Amino acid sequence: MDTGNRPIVLFGVRGAMMTWSARSPVWPSFDFRGAGTIARYGGVMAAGQLFWFLQSETDVFIAGRSFSAHTLGIYTTSLFLTQIFVSKFVPPLNEVAFSA
Repeated sequence: MDTGNRPIVLFGVRGAMMTWSARSPVWPSFDFRGAGTIARYGGVMAAGQLFWFLQSETDVFIAGRSFSAHTLGIYTTSLFLTQIFVSKFVPPLNEVAFSA
């Protein structure tokens, strides 16, 4: 039994029944005036994420061209462990250091 679409159907039926029980049908409005600002914001955020990805992966790309596979694996594993340390340990440390 495929249960992949079950939540979509349940939410659709629930929404239809709540609309029917409230006796106030609301039809969707597809008016896109003013959506340009949101689209530009989304584009700027996507470009920022793209440039962040390129900046964060350039060292691995350069190392991959000059290191052996074993050395590159050690480098990427150590980089990953360092990033875990920075993302998990440093924020609580900053909160404690700021208050101290």
